Amino acid sequence: MTVISLFFTLGRFYIRWKTRRRFYWDDLFHGFAMVFLIAFASSWQVFGPKEYLYHLYRLNIIKVVPPAWNVTDQRWNITNILLFWCVVYMVKASFLALYWPIFELSAKFRIAWRIATAYTAVSFGITLLWVFWTCGSPVNYLDRGMIHLHG
Repeated sequence: MTVISLFFTLGRFYIRWKTRRRFYWDDLFHGFAMVFLIAFASSWQVFGPKEYLYHLYRLNIIKVVPPAWNVTDQRWNITNILLFWCVVYMVKASFLALYWPIFELSAKFRIAWRIATAYTAVSFGITLLWVFWTCGSPVNYLDRGMIHLHG
């Protein structure tokens, strides 16, 4: 799906450039979402297989104990979580930027847009910070969530 998304994004940029000879805010946010998606898909290739084995073991689908997580695995996990949320919120920002000129016909729609944008910005900040506060203070984040299967 990442490759399909990349082709659609490049097509979007091509069409926008051919028709308008410029890019808009929604294009910018859409481009950022694509960059974050590529980064997420790439980093998942490093972290995902170990995570997958762990879940198969926990579900008793496989009997071989996967290697225990270490600090590097936890960092990859954090990276994947943050990149995932960046993709989601950049897509939301792209839609909000696309709606701005559409909503210029109505002052009430512009107010609703501002409220939705403020809510989205605040929830993005909370979501990113939440990643580090899930189990307490972020000071020792890398010490938590480690999976030790070997006793």
